Order: sequence, then structure tokens, then C-alpha cells
Amino acid sequence: MGTGGQRHLLLVTACLVACCAGVCGLSSQVADALSFTVQPGSLKPINTTDSGVQRAVKAATYEYNNRSNDEFIFRASEVDEAEVQVVKGVKYFLEVKISRTVCHKRDHPDLDNCDFQPDGRLKQTFRCHFEVWVIPWQHWIKTTALLCH
Repeated sequence: MGTGGQRHLLLVTACLVACCAGVCGLSSQVADALSFTVQPGSLKPINTTDSGVQRAVKAATYEYNNRSNDEFIFRASEVDEAEVQVVKGVKYFLEVKISRTVCHKRDHPDLDNCDFQPDGRLKQTFRCHFEVWVIPWQHWIKTTALLCH
């Protein structure tokens, strides 16, 4: 792609980001991270406390709990690293620690109100790599990678 084509692609991407930031509720930090200096497809670090990052972490943790056979629910105990990529939407690359809570899956609790297991035999923490793809203007989110150990 020539220089003119790259500029056009950057302009289209910037317009898309501006639209999403204003209309679709894309967080301001994501909009800042996806500024004119970012090439579409490249990864850029983003603050782990960003609201978009936090939503992606919740979605990935929810997916982990659905796939897990554990009787207890896990929730994020720490977000170590977050990067964002412009694709058709936004893709988050996350390094997260998840820990077992005291809430049983059968009770369908609200994750935010579940305390972590106290020290003892039931306490467990995993380090996870999550990739979460978000298309905000379609209200669509999908966990595309989930690796925990």
C-alpha cells in the first residue's frame, strides 16, 4: 500500500475511533490509545484501570467460569498488563490473575460481591492470558483466547 493509501486508512480508522468514542461508549483512554500515531493492527499499551479493559477482563473471566468445572466462581484479582489493537473494533490482550472466590456457581452470585477464598486448601490463583475482541457499535464481545495456568 502506498503512502496515500496508508494516510487514507489512518484517516478512516481515526474517524471510526472518533465515532465509537462518541456514540458507542468507547472509553476515552482507548480513543486516546488509538490516536493518529497508531497503525491499524499494531498493539499499544493501555492503562489496566481503563473501563474498556475492565469490561474485557470481566467478559473473559465469565467465559473462564463457564468453561471451568470448578464448583466455585473465579474473578480477577489483578490485571498485570493490557494492550489494545485496532481491528474491526478493538481487541484487548490481557495478562490477568484470577482467584477462586467463596461463591458457588450454583448460587448465580454477582461477581463483584464475591470475596476471595481465605488462605487454606481452597485458595487458588491462576495466571491467565486473555484476548477479547469488542465491536462496540454492534454491542458485541467475544473472548478469542483464554489460557490459564
